[in-house]
Amino acid sequence: MIVKTIRWKSRNFKKILSYILDKNWNEKTSSFAIFNNIKNSSNVLKEFKENDKYRKRRKNGVVLYHEVLSFHKEDSHNLTLLKLNEIASKYISIRSPNALCVASPHFDTENIHIHFCFSGTEYKSSKTLRMNNFNFKKVRREIENFQKEKFPELQNSVVFSRNQEILNSRNQEIKNSRILERSEKGFQMKKRLEKTNKKSDKEILKINLNSIFIKSDNFIDFQQKIVTKGFQIYSYRNKPSGILFNGRKYRFKSFGFDKLNFEKITKRKQQLKKITFERKKGVGFKREFF
Repeated sequence: MIVKTIRWKSRNFKKILSYILDKNWNEKTSSFAIFNNIKNSSNVLKEFKENDKYRKRRKNGVVLYHEVLSFHKEDSHNLTLLKLNEIASKYISIRSPNALCVASPHFDTENIHIHFCFSGTEYKSSKTLRMNNFNFKKVRREIENFQKEKFPELQNSVVFSRNQEILNSRNQEIKNSRILERSEKGFQMKKRLEKTNKKSDKEILKINLNSIFIKSDNFIDFQQKIVTKGFQIYSYRNKPSGILFNGRKYRFKSFGFDKLNFEKITKRKQQLKKITFERKKGVGFKREFF
């Protein structure tokens, strides 16, 4: 069923009550009316006004709640006054059992519906009937579950649960789609990482040349050790220029191991070696006293 709520901020009680209690409400064979927490049905207007005195006056405060339960037109042949009365009573007990309420069905459209008028506060209390969207959804769900359980023949009027099922199904589809998307992204990322973590030929060559350089005394020794390791040296203008590796040429200069740089690095190594040797002998720690 469709459940609607309208907040009235006007104190025009007569207008809404007159609309809900149409001329046939007291004819038991064609309609009915429910009076919740109302002592005298002939003084409904007065009782609503009296109860409104307990309401705290606020700007744009809600005076009345006008709510409607509407059924699918194809369920009209399965609806009886007894069923409508039972559903209306249940709705009041779920929505606000401590409030003043008038309820009556209307048959003026192809969709049979029940109107409810709830007071803005509970009976002789300042406690309001204010309800957030989350709690109102719970009310809608509960009244529809009652209808499904008690009157399963009203299957066309199942709206909220069906919409929720559709929504859940769509959410699940979206969720599955995102999982697949994440899996695909994860797979692609894994491939990229594997590709990234895989060392290039130049990096492999540099690691090998560094290890050879550390053990070399000079540029000639460096070349000899390179050949011993199974690498092929190529020359340019009869001078050793670089290494052939996996069909590509890599210049010594690109690694910082050309003859000139090699001599500079070798010279620094020798200086450091000399300093280390002298320190071991104690040279450099002598002090002169005046």
